[in-house]
Amino acid sequence: MLPYLVMNMDQQLDSMRKTGAGQTERVSRRRRDPQSAYEARFAAQKLAFAPVVFQVARILRDRGVLAALEEHHEAGQTLDQLLEGTALPDYSLKLLLDGGVVAGVLLRDG
Repeated sequence: MLPYLVMNMDQQLDSMRKTGAGQTERVSRRRRDPQSAYEARFAAQKLAFAPVVFQVARILRDRGVLAALEEHHEAGQTLDQLLEGTALPDYSLKLLLDGGVVAGVLLRDG
């Protein structure tokens, strides 16, 4: 959803300039958008991929991967250690872990 700007009365009065005998003339002021095109695209992509990130985090939780990582939060766990503790195939676990790293749910050391 795009943000909308609402001008308060002071801003409206500032944007109008008196010109003789009570007539007003609209003064054009352009407000530069503080967000670059790259930042706007990145924000839109975060919104678009939010359902995927949610599903990755849910499956990591439901399959016990997050719990296994929490038990060993100081040293972490390798892929082989996680494969032993979960009933997930190798490829599925790799995809979930990569998705978790990209989403910012997990950190990869090294």
